Amino acid sequence: MTEFESLTATYQQANLVFQESVLAYQQATIAFQDASLWAMYAQSGVALVVGLIQCGLIAWGLRLMRQSARHRDQQHEENMTALKALITGMEMVIARTAK
Repeated sequence: MTEFESLTATYQQANLVFQESVLAYQQATIAFQDASLWAMYAQSGVALVVGLIQCGLIAWGLRLMRQSARHRDQQHEENMTALKALITGMEMVIARTAK
């Protein structure tokens, strides 16, 4: 084997090693991209679950506020009825004492 053939063979071996290392790098990059993609999906899923929980809590809070408003309205009606009865009673007392 001549020196030129020896150098050519060495160059070809080095070129093959370089190509294999580039291929390994590309495979590692693809694996990293796949992992990043799954992480993105997981993050989106967690955000969706948290958002749904927040919507549920808001709906529950609005329902409690509506119940409280109804209870307050009922108390207001009872107070107004009692106040009207008190006014009527006082008018009767005033009418009796005025005679």
